Amino acid sequence: MVGSMYAVTLTCSDRDCELEVVEVVSSLAEVELLVCGGCGCCLQAVGFAEAVEARAVAPVVLPLAA
Repeated sequence: MVGSMYAVTLTCSDRDCELEVVEVVSSLAEVELLVCGGCGCCLQAVGFAEAVEARAVAPVVLPLAA
């Protein structure tokens, strides 16, 4: 197991900007670093959920049918 991922719903802190996005991050601390792509203001987290469990996966080679 590599670690948990979080789906975080973010809105722009500028009330005139209507941006709302969902970002997938590996740490909730990463959310503090995100800014709005439209106006450059800080994004605010308005909700989050544990999204997926990331795991290292080994490739599988299947034999060709005869």
